[in-house]
Amino acid sequence: ESPPSDTESEVSLSQRDQDWLNSHNTRRQSYHAFYDVAYVPLKWSQELASSAQAYADKLVALDDCTIEHDDGDFGENLAANWGHDQRRTTENVLSRWVEEEADLPYEENGHFTQVIWRSTEYLGCGEASKDMGNGMSCHIQVCRYLRPGNCNSDKKNWEEKMIELDSPCGPFCPNEAGCF
Repeated sequence: ESPPSDTESEVSLSQRDQDWLNSHNTRRQSYHAFYDVAYVPLKWSQELASSAQAYADKLVALDDCTIEHDDGDFGENLAANWGHDQRRTTENVLSRWVEEEADLPYEENGHFTQVIWRSTEYLGCGEASKDMGNGMSCHIQVCRYLRPGNCNSDKKNWEEKMIELDSPCGPFCPNEAGCF
C-alpha cells in the first residue's frame, strides 16, 4: 500500500488540522527555497495526530501546566501557553518554533530544525486546554513528526543534516500509510 496522496490526506482534515499543516508547510517551503533544495511538503497523519492529542490530554491533566517530551520513535514539538485568551493560532505557535529560533545556535533551535527537517514527511498535532481558575487557562500544543529530525547532527553539520533528503533516523512513516 502506498502512502496517501496530498489530496487524500487533506480531504478529511478539520480546519484546525489544515491550519497546522499549512503553517508548517509554508515555513518548510520558504526554508527549503532558502537552502536551495527541492521542497518536501508534510502530509497529515491521523495516527500521529491521535497520538499527539492523547499526549496533550495527558499533559494538560497535570496540575501545573508543564510540558515534558514523551518517549517514542517520532520527532516532537511542544508548547504550553497561559493566559486569559483563547488557544493560540497555529501561526502563533509555529512563529515561536521557527522564526524565533531560526537564528539561534545549534542545541537551542530544536523546534526550528524539526519543522524544517527535510526528510520528515508526516505530521500530526493535538492540543488541549483547561481552566486554571481566576480567568486563566492553560493551553498545550503537541506536534509529532515522522521521520524524526534532530538526529545524527552536531554543531558543525546540523544545517547539512537538516536539508538532506535521506535520513537513517527512526521510522519513515506512520503505520496507517504503509512503509516500504
